[in-house]
Amino acid sequence: MDENALQNVHIQQVMMARSGDRRGIGVLEQIHLGPHARYGFKGQVGA
Repeated sequence: MDENALQNVHIQQVMMARSGDRRGIGVLEQIHLGPHARYGFKGQVGA
């Protein structure tokens, strides 16, 4: 598996959410592309 392949550098997580009296279940999806010095990401996909 190529850990730096675009399809492998994001997460999907089932989560519960609420807003006031409303509650629901959904999917949170995150991806980070590009350099970010604070976390040591040096290239386009964090390598």
